Amino acid sequence: MKYYYCFSSKNNLFKEEIEFARILDLLIIYDFEKDIFLDKDNNEINIKDMLILPRTTIKDALNLLDAIKRHGGNSLVSKEDYHKTLNWPYYIKTKRNNIILTGREIISNPKFIIGMFGMDKVFFKTKNKNFSGVVEVSELLDNNSPFYFALKEHLDEDFIISSFVNIEKDQDGLLEYRAFIINGEIHNISRNSDSLLSDIPNEVITELENIVKNLKKTDFPNSYVLDLIVYSDLFWNKTIDVLECNPIIASRAYCTINTTKPSIFYSLPGGFASSLISFYSYDSNYKYEETRDINTRKLLNDNCCRKR
Repeated sequence: MKYYYCFSSKNNLFKEEIEFARILDLLIIYDFEKDIFLDKDNNEINIKDMLILPRTTIKDALNLLDAIKRHGGNSLVSKEDYHKTLNWPYYIKTKRNNIILTGREIISNPKFIIGMFGMDKVFFKTKNKNFSGVVEVSELLDNNSPFYFALKEHLDEDFIISSFVNIEKDQDGLLEYRAFIINGEIHNISRNSDSLLSDIPNEVITELENIVKNLKKTDFPNSYVLDLIVYSDLFWNKTIDVLECNPIIASRAYCTINTTKPSIFYSLPGGFASSLISFYSYDSNYKYEETRDINTRKLLNDNCCRKR
């Protein structure tokens, strides 16, 4: 099945992927200012009935999907798919506790939060990934904490809370994997690692295949990105679990440049992250999470990551 990769002209986050799509003659660029689509030679084109995999930032994702639909293109993901992917905890039962709650539900039900997660650390993120980090439960419930004040500013916003686990490591880094699923098929698996040649363990692939198979039985989108982690449970048994799912339109493959920089997701203006920072003093020890600078050429056709 032939599909085109459509990027927006408003960002430079996909330079390598854009150039590789150009080589494959599968490149489309959307010009937001002129509301037109361009081919690899910058000629205006008609995208009617063309099968398209959109690629842009979270900030521009819905606008690009609107443009493709308005011009008659056939996107592999819809706006409905986008929102369903963000609601992935309703579709995937993780092996650790995981729940979506509004800010109002979090601050008004402290006993429920403590009953599910205790008073330990939790993974906490906005559903739209404006903010993501590890948080003490006490910070969420203490009515004098910056987190509590920020939650009060976002009472109707959805947040995903999950049990904190220590992700296993080896000599190459965290045992964390990212898979791209397109039309229900696994197209790429990559490792969050500084090693350019990382084999994906068979048990990780088997777990991924089972998850994809089960999701096909639901109305979950056919194209998405799924992250898996390996950790030890309370009985020291090695456990493979879903970390999260993200819309494929704004996700990039793991691996691998030996540098770190602030994630593009946390540079978004406004949102919960902005509110939270406004309630923190400048001498706070709180820092944004850092993430790998991702080489997305792997998604298209790079042999540095294992492809199935």
